[in-house]
Amino acid sequence: MFAVIYKGFIFPDAEEEYKKLWHQIATYFIECRGALGSCLHKTMEGEWIAYSRWPDKDTRDASWPKDGEA
Repeated sequence: MFAVIYKGFIFPDAEEEYKKLWHQIATYFIECRGALGSCLHKTMEGEWIAYSRWPDKDTRDASWPKDGEA
């Protein structure tokens, strides 16, 4: 398994939209790109931590455009 971790701060007034969009994007990658799942957490300090799970790095890399393709 291959995992990717994301972290950062979200403006408080954008948190609900962020959670909604994260779920929408994660669902797409699970249904259409081979992702195994994803989780989203908010720390007590207000930082958002998210991770996505993939069967392997090649599957994850194939799901993202290469430089200059987007």
